[in-house]
Amino acid sequence: VEQAGFAYAYGDLDMLCAAPDWGADVPVPDSLTWRDLDTPLIEEFLRVYRAAFADLPGVYFADEAEQRRVLTFGRGAVRVLCDGSRILAALRYTPEDAFLNSIVRDPEAKGRGLGRMVLDEARRQLPGRALSLNVVSSNRVALELYQRHGFAITADRDVLTKGSSA
Repeated sequence: VEQAGFAYAYGDLDMLCAAPDWGADVPVPDSLTWRDLDTPLIEEFLRVYRAAFADLPGVYFADEAEQRRVLTFGRGAVRVLCDGSRILAALRYTPEDAFLNSIVRDPEAKGRGLGRMVLDEARRQLPGRALSLNVVSSNRVALELYQRHGFAITADRDVLTKGSSA
């Protein structure tokens, strides 16, 4: 593979939490509220989404017009944790299969325990269900959060990149 010009880029990890029983929910501060994503908050959601995954190898950003269409009309649900009209964290998930499509946190809100609050919200939205997700191995903060809360890697696929020829 290396002789053909390919190199390891990152791992694409499938994870499963068969029994989301990591303890009682952490309290959400009084100034913050969970709500469903609605049309007026889509641009704010996209801002947080871009900021959360900026410079992270392996994260694919679909065309923003397509993202707006999916968020407005697509399958699935989005819950956002807001401080007024500012989104601090969000959970995008597919209820039918308890798949967590994305968990994002505004980088400016780092260190406030929002990752745990999002996982608690996922558990509330999908009670009694095993939770699954996909994460890139380069996202060490997320990977460690998921592992601390009982998620185990069920598949690990190497993603390769091909360098340019000289």
